[in-house]
Amino acid sequence: MLLFDLKDLSLCKKLGERMMRAAEYLESIQIDAQSDGRYAIADDDIYMVVSSYLTREPDASQFETHQKYIDIQCLISGEELIFWNRGSDMRPDGDYSPETDKQNYFDQDGAACVRLRPGMAVVFYPDDAHKACCKVGDTLQPVRKLLMKVKI
Repeated sequence: MLLFDLKDLSLCKKLGERMMRAAEYLESIQIDAQSDGRYAIADDDIYMVVSSYLTREPDASQFETHQKYIDIQCLISGEELIFWNRGSDMRPDGDYSPETDKQNYFDQDGAACVRLRPGMAVVFYPDDAHKACCKVGDTLQPVRKLLMKVKI
């Protein structure tokens, strides 16, 4: 997992050609002006999903990992908690789904927690089990997020 300010997207450019292309694309757009939807950047190698939703109780989210794609998650508005743990240390909940590129996991003690705010980005690699969309404090709140999927 990498956590950084969007002003530091140049860090992603050192992580391979596709990550460089994803970072350059993010630098070229006005992130908060994007409409909800899916955007092909480089066919299925790099794509972006912008979504609006309400945060939820941590128990309503589930840890997940991906085998085919790296996630770059950027908050546009609102705040949310994202929990992180090593997937290799967690107990799978069901089988890996190649269709959704998702392996779910049961919760377990020892997870780190990040409070994601607008202007921040987090990168999740294949062994980075993450549970996103969780509420901050006592109230559910609206969030807009940009998710960049970068094929490994």
